[in-house]
Amino acid sequence: MGLSVDEYLEKSENLFTDGFQWPQAIILESALEQNLTTMKVFCEKHNVQLAPHVKTHMSPQLAARQIESGAWGITVANASQARTFLEFGFRKILIANEVVNPSSLKYLSEQEAEIYFYIDSLAGFDIVEKNISGPVNILLEVGKNRGRTGVRSLKDGQELAKKIRDAPNMRLAGVSGYEGVFGKDRSRASVRKVRDFLKSLVEFAQNLSIYGESPFWVSAGGSAFFDLVVDELRPLTQSQDYNVVIRSGGYLVHDHGFYEGIYPFAKDSEFSFAPAIEVWSMVTSRPEKNLVIINGGKRDISVDIDLPFPLKFKSVDGDIKPLEGTVVNVNDQHIYLKTTNKELKVGDLVALGISHPCTTFDKWPLIATTDDDYRILSLYSTYF
Repeated sequence: MGLSVDEYLEKSENLFTDGFQWPQAIILESALEQNLTTMKVFCEKHNVQLAPHVKTHMSPQLAARQIESGAWGITVANASQARTFLEFGFRKILIANEVVNPSSLKYLSEQEAEIYFYIDSLAGFDIVEKNISGPVNILLEVGKNRGRTGVRSLKDGQELAKKIRDAPNMRLAGVSGYEGVFGKDRSRASVRKVRDFLKSLVEFAQNLSIYGESPFWVSAGGSAFFDLVVDELRPLTQSQDYNVVIRSGGYLVHDHGFYEGIYPFAKDSEFSFAPAIEVWSMVTSRPEKNLVIINGGKRDISVDIDLPFPLKFKSVDGDIKPLEGTVVNVNDQHIYLKTTNKELKVGDLVALGISHPCTTFDKWPLIATTDDDYRILSLYSTYF
């Protein structure tokens, strides 16, 4: 017979004695709270709103934590994700994408909620106009050559903005764009491309705001370059005529790889994020002197940017100790760890760090938060 969450938490001792099956992903509460506080203070300092991209975790409970920490609302990737969060009571939602599915448009336009989505073409405009049954808030998406979606020229943007302004059931709420496709690292070349795009976003905002209402929304800012966003959009954040909204999502749990290498804050600055996700798994084989096989894999942990990072290990009755080594391969259910650590043996538990939290979250319908001593504090559900 199963237990309710409350019943389980009342009986729980800790991650290692509660009878978990391995592998098991967890979130460290101390890092989670640090990241929430850091982003809140950052947004307040720079006079920007936060609509965190919840595609990262797809957890209404975690999204509620972000709202409680000062977020305006949430960002999602599509109408399906919007529907999930609408059903959980969220009423301020930015869909960072074009919506051209007729049934989705009908559904969104019938909701009693503050919902925003993108248009970047006359073709998209026509589909939206024909399929909405009530007023909708539109963000005109701005792009750039060799980028992704978004209008490429100010002339095209002006033509589209006029059409949106004049449509009876559409409101041009602002402009939006995504700078992350122009920079893959913090090299000078990447930063220059990101800044160039953000300058063009400011130009669009200043030229198209006459077709919308005040304050005119301007939105950008993934998890890698939101510091450049607030820097380049400073002329707008200092004006009451604009409302600058960043959409960072990965900041909530950060990571040990990709975001750690590219994120804006130096560890000794006033702002700092901490990696919050660990995936604990068990050693099932040590077939060679320096090769350890762990019973996790692609079904349990992200591998799309980097392979997992060994962090620490725990023997059955021992203390937690640091673990040096390198993950060299990952199968569906096997992780290959090269290590010279002589203590690590079959049956021990290994904590692995990650790159790209999105593709770890989507593997776990239920994920525990723990304190730094691995006592279970709560259980969060995800809805991928």
